[in-house]
Amino acid sequence: MPTAANKISGFDKPILREFRKEIEQALAGLAEQRGVQFQVGGASFDTSNVRFTLEAAVIGEDGQAETRERGDFKRHAWQFGLKPGDLDRVITWQGRRGVDQYRLIGLRMRAPKFPILAVRLSDSKEVCLPKAAVASITTPPTGPMGSRPWGG
Repeated sequence: MPTAANKISGFDKPILREFRKEIEQALAGLAEQRGVQFQVGGASFDTSNVRFTLEAAVIGEDGQAETRERGDFKRHAWQFGLKPGDLDRVITWQGRRGVDQYRLIGLRMRAPKFPILAVRLSDSKEVCLPKAAVASITTPPTGPMGSRPWGG
C-alpha cells in the first residue's frame, strides 16, 4: 500500500523519469532469472495515466541481447553491401564531431537516412549513421537470388 509520501497524484516528466528507473529496477530481477534483457521505451502520458513500451530480447550465446536491430542486421545486411559477420565490427567514420570509431550493432530498416545503428567507442553513446559510414567496408549488394537484389 503506498504511503502519502510516495503516492503519485499525477504524471509529469520528472515523475516519469523516476518512475521509469523504478520500473527498470523491478524488471532487473526477472530479466536475470529468465535470461532476457528488458528495454523500457518511450512513454505517452497525460496527468492521470501513462503508457510505456516494453521490449524483451533473449540473451544470445555471445552474451549480447538479440534485439530487433541486431536481427535486422543479420537478415538485411546484404542490402547495404554488408555481411552478417560485420555485426559488432569496428569502423572509423568522420561525423560532425570529427573522426571517431564506432561498433556496428544493428540496422534500423525504417530509417532511410540513418539506417546504421552503432555505438561510438569514445563515450559508449548509441548513434545512428548514414549508409556512407559503411561505404569503405561494403561490397556491391547481392541478394539471395543473384547479383542484383531483385534477382536480375
